[in-house]
Amino acid sequence: MVSEAARHELYRSLESAIGPGSAATLIELLPRHPADRLATREDLTELRVSLTEAFDAKIESLRAEMQAGFARIDVRFAEIDQRFAQIDQRFAEMGSHFAEIDSQFAGVASRFAQLESRIAALESKLWRMTALNIASIFAVAAAVLAGVKLFS
Repeated sequence: MVSEAARHELYRSLESAIGPGSAATLIELLPRHPADRLATREDLTELRVSLTEAFDAKIESLRAEMQAGFARIDVRFAEIDQRFAQIDQRFAEMGSHFAEIDSQFAGVASRFAQLESRIAALESKLWRMTALNIASIFAVAAAVLAGVKLFS
């Protein structure tokens, strides 16, 4: 590797030989690092190919991970859809049970209506019988009073 002192000495020699402007231009064109540390076009091409392959592999890996993740999500959604279907089925069954209960309540209401009708009929009969009994009591009382008058 060329030291800065050696570069400066070269510059002074070039300055006296070709002038300060040309010497500065020539020194600027010379690399500051050893030639074995400079990248060649082939080095850059190899680096580009290597990075491209690594990038493509990483992208493919990420794509595979995403596909696996989406597959897991699809499975979860299918499970959720199945649960919703079960819940819908249960609601349908409950609706059927409620319809059955409504039918039973309608039957109970019908029986209550029949009982109310019978009670009304019994009340009517009871009032007629009560009226007949009262009439009978008055008839017996009148007969007793008539009999008392006859024997008195």
